[in-house]
Amino acid sequence: MGRVKIPYYIIKGGRGFWNPTAIMKHAGFASVPCGPDGPEAWAIAAVWNERWRAYRHGSSAPRWAVGSLGEAFERFRKTETWARKAPKTRQEWDAMWRLHISPYFGDHRPAAATLDRLDKWYALLLRDKGVREAHRAMKIWRALWRVAGAMKYCDPDKDPSLGIRRKTPTPRSAV
Repeated sequence: MGRVKIPYYIIKGGRGFWNPTAIMKHAGFASVPCGPDGPEAWAIAAVWNERWRAYRHGSSAPRWAVGSLGEAFERFRKTETWARKAPKTRQEWDAMWRLHISPYFGDHRPAAATLDRLDKWYALLLRDKGVREAHRAMKIWRALWRVAGAMKYCDPDKDPSLGIRRKTPTPRSAV
């Protein structure tokens, strides 16, 4: 493959990633897996570069695709229900969204999240992050699915993640 210079695009093990800086992460952007290195991955990275540029310049360009899970989450964050959540709860939702959910599902319609995709995602989380983090991410996914369903982005009763049995973290035993 020829060399292509795309800002914030890196290659790890033959797979491309759009890798934001610390400032970008503070603004809410997260690392985005773009797939195998090639023209399709470059196109995904270019889209994210354009989103970052629009954010930096205060453009009104939407950060998420219309009808996507990212758009649903952004709308939810503007509600009174979100404001009434405890700060720790909002912090947990933001962390799970930024680190685990948005890179894989944020730009897609909720219906694109099939049981197969969710199962692979959950297996990756178990392998790379551990039982506790995977359990928390799945908990937030399921709550977010219900929120997206209430906003008419999907059918709240057809969450494909319900076909996955979560592993429960070891309970704390300190007294």
